[in-house]
Amino acid sequence: MNLITDNAKMSRPMLLVALIESDPLRSVGFRALLEGEADLEMISISIPEMAARASFDVVVIGDRPGRNLGDSISNLTMLHPTLPILVIGPSKDDEIMLNTLVSGAKGYVFDGAPPSEFARAIRVDSEGSVWASGRILSMFVELAVQKGMLPGENEALLIVRNRF
Repeated sequence: MNLITDNAKMSRPMLLVALIESDPLRSVGFRALLEGEADLEMISISIPEMAARASFDVVVIGDRPGRNLGDSISNLTMLHPTLPILVIGPSKDDEIMLNTLVSGAKGYVFDGAPPSEFARAIRVDSEGSVWASGRILSMFVELAVQKGMLPGENEALLIVRNRF
């Protein structure tokens, strides 16, 4: 028993996680991966059921063949605009991960990642941050600058320098 680790886990607020996963075996698998995380409570739910519930801290959605992930993210964002969405999927492809963030998700975790990464990603997203590699975040910022969604590189540096 590690008192410091146990106290840190006990002091974390309980996070209510909505799991949108059509495959019952994957739902059971996610629950098993996170059963040791005392601060995470996972509830399986469908997107239409999300309309009646607003009490979740994070939504975890599985990216599966045949599912239009962009539409699912869009529907969830319309229902709950501030609710962080974490996608768990089978790809390690940078473009797929980047497109997931562009669609409005706050993170993407490869479904072959270690169990601890799933829990960390949920916690990070619940705090309002984005869960992605530095490479993907760089691509996201570069794309946003190109599309005029963020100031250009020189302007962004001036803003950062003036704040500190």
